[in-house]
Amino acid sequence: MATESLHLSALTAKWLQGGGEMGELIRAKDWSRTSLGPVGDWSPSLRTAASICLGSKFPILIWWGPDFTMLYNDGYRPMLGTKHPRSLGQSGRECWSEIWHIIGPMLEGVRSRGEATWSDDQMLPLHRLGFTEECYFTFTYSPIRNDAGGVEGVFCAVMETTERVLAARRLATLRALAANAPEGHNATIACCDAVTTLAATPEDTPFAAMYLVETDGTTLTRVSVAGLPGDEATLPALVRLDAPAGELERVLASACTVESAKSCRTLDVEATPLPPLPARPWPELVRTVACLGVTQPGQSRPYGVLLVGISPRRPLDPAYRSFLELAAGHVATSIANSRSHEEER
Repeated sequence: MATESLHLSALTAKWLQGGGEMGELIRAKDWSRTSLGPVGDWSPSLRTAASICLGSKFPILIWWGPDFTMLYNDGYRPMLGTKHPRSLGQSGRECWSEIWHIIGPMLEGVRSRGEATWSDDQMLPLHRLGFTEECYFTFTYSPIRNDAGGVEGVFCAVMETTERVLAARRLATLRALAANAPEGHNATIACCDAVTTLAATPEDTPFAAMYLVETDGTTLTRVSVAGLPGDEATLPALVRLDAPAGELERVLASACTVESAKSCRTLDVEATPLPPLPARPWPELVRTVACLGVTQPGQSRPYGVLLVGISPRRPLDPAYRSFLELAAGHVATSIANSRSHEEER
């Protein structure tokens, strides 16, 4: 170990320089315990690849050898989530076991044929934050050759595009909601159209339901559901606003107030007597339901409540909440247009 440390110290002055936090971790790691072996024994092509990786501000990952041992820089580190720092020097098969059936054949193809690959907005279901997450990446795999022309490793330049892909998909849903804001239908048909439009993008909204407030102001009536098996039986048909019977009814009643209008309230499915709610298109179940008051400025009472299933593969972050609140606003506009047309008739 002492000889290795002295050897490494001499080498770092020449090629293993800089690299921020990852540079420090790579220099401090005992590589003799990995498949790459001591740093002093690294091949010239591996040294060059590691130097380029650390010197780049762009996210770079090096897969090396038949085990696809991992070396990466500061730009790539956030993509690993809780897998870092264990992933440094780890076999790719072990680190990314949940997606190896997708990326493994790509990497094997680069090693065996020496042909680069390109993937644009590739969906990869990562398990990096404690749950299976819907993620998207644009990346390329390129062969790293030795002096004899053989492929020793794979160079990966990668950029996570999850936020852009999700934003574009959600914007398309909001545009569809706006386009389906009819002026010639009644409020019930407007709700059915809106709920159907939301459920047509199950990656964001596995199911949706709409409740309207009756004229007496004390009852919510379910008028439309989409995305659930046995749509008419899964959710309660009526909810008393003045005497909610359970947690689901209480949250619905709470959402149906001017003070909470359009704000995203959440409901833990396990706290309700609801049956298992499938999270299309994923195999998991819906764990969280969002309840949003549907109203427009100046109203003394909301039109009703929009109920939406939350994807188990995405965190309910500010962007997700904003999308749902905007969706509730489009539903409110659709109902307002319909009722205005009814009054004119």
